[in-house]
Amino acid sequence: MSSKGKVLDIKHVLFETNDNEVLVKGEIHKGHMKFETDIIITHTQLNQVMNQLSKTNQFFDFSNLFKTEKMYDGEVLYTALFTDNTNNKIDMSLLTISAPLRQIRA
Repeated sequence: MSSKGKVLDIKHVLFETNDNEVLVKGEIHKGHMKFETDIIITHTQLNQVMNQLSKTNQFFDFSNLFKTEKMYDGEVLYTALFTDNTNNKIDMSLLTISAPLRQIRA
């Protein structure tokens, strides 16, 4: 997936404790075009995203966004709902440095 000039506006982040993948839901903006997307990233990429968001939102604590829910199999589901109170936009090229992306569009 080419990420040149694309910006991801993050809306939701979901992952389970036993899973190596993180689901990121949001909107991709390129120029005047935008579309909804789901992207699967690694936990390393999630750390990069959280670090970048922390830099652009210095006075916001992102750890308070994550809610936990115990699953039937004993695992924990982590979810974060991002609001308009923060700058949730990141450059897509940041995510493609450490691993390829899988984008889900219907």
